[in-house]
Amino acid sequence: VEPGCGPATPTACLLGGRRDLRLLSVDNAPAMLRQARAAHATALAEGRLVLREADALSALGDLPDDSVDFVASAYTVHNFLSGYRHRVLTEVLR
Repeated sequence: VEPGCGPATPTACLLGGRRDLRLLSVDNAPAMLRQARAAHATALAEGRLVLREADALSALGDLPDDSVDFVASAYTVHNFLSGYRHRVLTEVLR
């Protein structure tokens, strides 16, 4: 899971690192998701990438317990306000 994928620049590194990776990238900004869709049309078509419009906490909260192998955040989690960040990290650990 990649919360706050933005225009998906780090997404390219994640997808390029492993051909067997299936990645859920989340952002609550439609403009960022449009850029991510344009940049990663092939990965989307292959089913390697799913883009979802949602905030990080909602997206993580919707996932089943122990269903994620890793969470990658290049430019997002450190910008969350402390209380929200704690709630997001609690969901990550779940």
